[in-house]
Amino acid sequence: MTAFIGSLSIVVFLVGFVCLIYPIRAIGIPTRKMAGIIMAMAFVVLVIAVISDGPATDNTETDALQSSERIVVSDQENPPQVSVKENEVDEVAEAVIDRNSLTEKSSAWNVHTYQIVENEDISSIDRFRRMVKVVAPTAVTREDRIATLMDAAKGIWQAHSVEYITLFLLPFPTGPAVAKIDFAPDKCGISGEDCTGKIWTSATASKLVFTPEERRLYLAWENNKERFKEMNVEFGFEVVNDQKLRVFLSEQFESTPDDISTTLIRLQVEAIYQDSVEIPPELAHLENLNEEEQARANAIACRSDLQCWGDRLTLRDIETCADQIEKLARYDHEWTDGIFGTKFSRFRWKDRRDGTLTYVGDEIKFQNAYGAWIPHTYFCDYDPGKRTVLGVHATPGRL
Repeated sequence: MTAFIGSLSIVVFLVGFVCLIYPIRAIGIPTRKMAGIIMAMAFVVLVIAVISDGPATDNTETDALQSSERIVVSDQENPPQVSVKENEVDEVAEAVIDRNSLTEKSSAWNVHTYQIVENEDISSIDRFRRMVKVVAPTAVTREDRIATLMDAAKGIWQAHSVEYITLFLLPFPTGPAVAKIDFAPDKCGISGEDCTGKIWTSATASKLVFTPEERRLYLAWENNKERFKEMNVEFGFEVVNDQKLRVFLSEQFESTPDDISTTLIRLQVEAIYQDSVEIPPELAHLENLNEEEQARANAIACRSDLQCWGDRLTLRDIETCADQIEKLARYDHEWTDGIFGTKFSRFRWKDRRDGTLTYVGDEIKFQNAYGAWIPHTYFCDYDPGKRTVLGVHATPGRL
């Protein structure tokens, strides 16, 4: 029962953390303050569950763990070596820094080498957005972590036509986020309506630096979760049996389940509770875009605006569409727009994410087999970015 309460507390804690970043009114957590209260309550319940659970386990459970066929932690006695997933290259392991060596670390804003491990499109109907995670094991100060994220944001923005990027920095792949920043070149935040006048917002970072032993423990915990999942009959889905996982890790790391749990909770809490980082005056120039960057920002903004993007249709593009529409006539056709008329009176999105449009008009007649002229409404699917006609079709009648 205590294992279930502990698992449920972790789930509630993580939900509270998500709402601390983006409050979700639909589940009853409309403010960050409420999310913080929920996280605190979940943490207290989790600690009580851990204490009441205790280190005691019966021999049957221990024997079952020892007989498991697939072991992720190797059997070397001192120190235990944890297998690392394929994307965790040797450079990451070598870059782990002893926490004791950081006391004299300079607070200069230095950009460190980083690796993008996740780049997800989280666009909404009205705004092009991305969520990015980068690994920078040598960035250990809060200032360096934010500086590295700022550099990554500019690079990702150059590669993707987006209006908003939220970035997280990890100390190693599969590790917890220890820094975060939001980047909006148009200074209008995640929604496009919260125009604060700032390109960079929500810059937060933790001082947490993993020791080599803590890193091995955290990786072992992450890499072994799947093999300790069990079906929860009450909820109808699999959950991690934290008690068995703690016992397993305590044997591998020559510790106790309580100590394992305490260490993991401390690392997670230190990673989650991040302090705000103020961008210093010497980096104030980053709040403004240079001429080339401003032109790019304007182009991206135009692409997301239907009127601006639709107005890119040139006379040559109109004639290209018209030629394709004329070919729809089975017998003969006749344009009715006159010399000063317009063939396309309306346009709409075909696929906003792809930036494609559909232009619509009704200034044509098609002749049928009996010689009668039938007015038609026609549609031209068009890609303004590539100046390409994607397809045309027509239906009898006018708009």
